[in-house]
Amino acid sequence: MTRDAEALAELDLILKLIASEIRHLREAQTMTRLEFVARLPSGVGERTLLAYEKNLRALSMPRFLEICILGLQESPTDVLSRAITRSKLVECQNIRVNLTLLAKDDAPRYRRAQEWAQNKLMDDKKRREAEITPGAMREFAVLMRCTTRNLAMYLTKFRVD
Repeated sequence: MTRDAEALAELDLILKLIASEIRHLREAQTMTRLEFVARLPSGVGERTLLAYEKNLRALSMPRFLEICILGLQESPTDVLSRAITRSKLVECQNIRVNLTLLAKDDAPRYRRAQEWAQNKLMDDKKRREAEITPGAMREFAVLMRCTTRNLAMYLTKFRVD
């Protein structure tokens, strides 16, 4: 991975982790999306919140602040800090991936990961996800001649929360 590609992958991972953190914090407060958006003065809808939580729609800074402070009643700095901490530990965590998406990817550097996903799908037609442990990731990285961190960053593109 080039330095620019690594930076973009890191940014993408942090954005996914922010989205995940927002969802987990909302769920920890046992609020439905409808109850949550009622707290927000901007009129964000349930579906928009869902898109934010799934990282399908980018959060602007004002919206991020509104969601953290008014919706979650959490410090935006704390939410961001937890996401960044989780991103630094990505290669130390199990990563559950969508096998179908991984099998269809065409990044030449990670061809063996794509082949592995295709084989997993052929072995079990009903299985659409697989969990990769840190130990398996390290061995996989050796096989692909890349760092464990780079492989983990790549696999997060296919992460299932």
